[in-house]
Parts: sequence; structure tokens; C-alpha cells
Amino acid sequence: MLGKKQILVKNMAENVKLEIKTMQDLKHPHLLGINYVTNMTQAIFISMPFSRGGDLSNLFKDVRDKWRGTA
Repeated sequence: MLGKKQILVKNMAENVKLEIKTMQDLKHPHLLGINYVTNMTQAIFISMPFSRGGDLSNLFKDVRDKWRGTA
């Protein structure tokens, strides 16, 4: 999670706005969109639909471990 201060210091504000807009416009059966965005004083919270099984990084790690034979 990045707080607003970090986003501003790293000049990422426009990138964050574009990513939120893209995810809000996203309509695809295999990709998660956004339920809602809450803009607080020190942070931006993005609510996404629940996805059983975790995020893609977990899947990538599982596939990598199986490929390496360490699973």
C-alpha cells in the first residue's frame, strides 16, 4: 500500500488516477474491476471483488514451485 504522501513524492499521482480509471472501466469475465474507491486524507483505498484462491502472485509462486519441483 502506498500512502498519498508517497504517491506525491514519487510523482505518481497521474499514474494512480489512470490506473483507477482503467480498472473502473474494465469489463472482462476473467479480470477483477473495482467496487469503489475511497479517497481519505492520507490514503486512497480501493475495494475490489473477492477472488477465491488469492492473487496472481500466489498462483505464479505455485506454478514456479511445481516447475522447479519444490512444491
